Amino acid sequence: MKKKVNLNLSFVIVIVFIGLVIFLSNLSPKDNKQVETKQENNNSSLGDFKNAAYVIEGQEIKLKDGISVVPIVPNSASMITTKYFGNDVKYDWNNDGYEDIAFLLTQNDGGSGTFYYVAVALYSPFGYYTGSKAFFLGDRITPQTLEVQDSGMIVFNYLDRNEGESFATVPTFAKSTWLVFDPEVMDFNEYSPDFY
Repeated sequence: MKKKVNLNLSFVIVIVFIGLVIFLSNLSPKDNKQVETKQENNNSSLGDFKNAAYVIEGQEIKLKDGISVVPIVPNSASMITTKYFGNDVKYDWNNDGYEDIAFLLTQNDGGSGTFYYVAVALYSPFGYYTGSKAFFLGDRITPQTLEVQDSGMIVFNYLDRNEGESFATVPTFAKSTWLVFDPEVMDFNEYSPDFY
């Protein structure tokens, strides 16, 4: 009788052990997938230049998903809205073997003006971007293209108004701004194409 009880108890222990192994093996991959998904989400937010900080007119602007809305002054109802505009171009401006990105930003303080800027985001091998100072391109202009030359020179082509025309006039005058980005100071220098 004692032998039969021990045998039944051993059988129950083996069944419970097998059930536990099956349960844990099914649970483990799901946990790993959840951890991987969390890591991917963290990396995508770290590795996105639309979630970096840039300096516009001396003020640090932190973008989140390509936008920043902050009060003009603390507790003000008037807001400064900064947005990612686009026209991305890639180039390795700091010669570290990784492609960096230049692109356009717009800023509006609730008035009639829309101010356009160019900025560069330097990529780090650790998976994040460092934003530059932004260079002012114009107010209420019509952007055309942003290009990068083999030398790393950034060329912004746009339509502006002729000298003396009001901001109500539709921009029709073709212009270009030529910029050299200095990764040491994270800022731009403007040059005339005649210089080259």
